Amino acid sequence: MLKFKLLIVIFTWFFLTACTTTGARLTDLSLNMSKAEVKSVLGNPEYISLAFVDPDGHAIEVLDYRLYQYYGAIDGLSPYYDVYSFFFKDDSLVRWKKSKENARLSEKMVMRMLYGR
Repeated sequence: MLKFKLLIVIFTWFFLTACTTTGARLTDLSLNMSKAEVKSVLGNPEYISLAFVDPDGHAIEVLDYRLYQYYGAIDGLSPYYDVYSFFFKDDSLVRWKKSKENARLSEKMVMRMLYGR
């Protein structure tokens, strides 16, 4: 019985303190980080929503992450999340923004966001 109570206490402590929300990790990001650096902070993306080469020869990639906002919950178990799109130009983070889930970006939309064209 004592082992069972100890196990419950350890599990509860881990559940409440060891997990940080992915949403809180946004403050650890900065522009010009590489894709590898962003992945080391946020983990692997939910999906790659777009990848192309612009007319000037720059590789453009948009990675989408589901970032959980509920403190104390293990990522993936919380019902509260936001979807963020991270824009990379030649492997360098140039922008991120909160997106609507399942929003579809086109190359033309991304070019307008990045270059105003």
